[in-house]
Amino acid sequence: MLGLEFYTDNGLVQLSDKTPSLGFLRKAGADESNIGWDERYYNYAEVYGAGGKYFFAPISQLSAWGNSGLEVYSERGELMFSSAMKLLSFVRSFYVDVPNNQHRPFVHAGEAGRRYGVMLIKSQSRQHYKNVRFSPGADNPPFYDDEWDYDVYVESFKPRYGNGRIELAYTYDYLRHEASPSNPGTWRGPPPLMDGFIVDLTMIEG
Repeated sequence: MLGLEFYTDNGLVQLSDKTPSLGFLRKAGADESNIGWDERYYNYAEVYGAGGKYFFAPISQLSAWGNSGLEVYSERGELMFSSAMKLLSFVRSFYVDVPNNQHRPFVHAGEAGRRYGVMLIKSQSRQHYKNVRFSPGADNPPFYDDEWDYDVYVESFKPRYGNGRIELAYTYDYLRHEASPSNPGTWRGPPPLMDGFIVDLTMIEG
């Protein structure tokens, strides 16, 4: 195979002249996401860590900090790697779901002092509706519409961060109280799961 490639101990491509590395762009705002209608974020990777949510982008779209160190370019002259930038380091892939991980969290125990996060490929959650109460329209002035009010609980997986480790655990949490003009039923949504990569954020959060 022609070109330059480096691999991690578990076989993940860490550096390549064919695929751009992902460089740290900035911390993301609470209302910013690459999922939605805002095309500005489509090329950004979202990464979650103990300090919040971060945006990473192909380093060819970023400005290198200085002109020293190792740089790798593609055949077309595009910057694929620069040691002068804060790059996203992939550690391992993971997949958690209810049948396998409801009572047994996924745990990655790395090196002491390292800070780990997650980059999600897919994430699903399910809502459950409890304490459903119906109020007929005759009892609801001034509009006199039928109304259901209920408590919403969310079944999902969430990361728990620690020194040198990260845990992906099943959770069932109260979300909010809602009201609607129709019966919500008992639950809605696909079975919860998470699929993605454990990443090393020590350079960002360390």
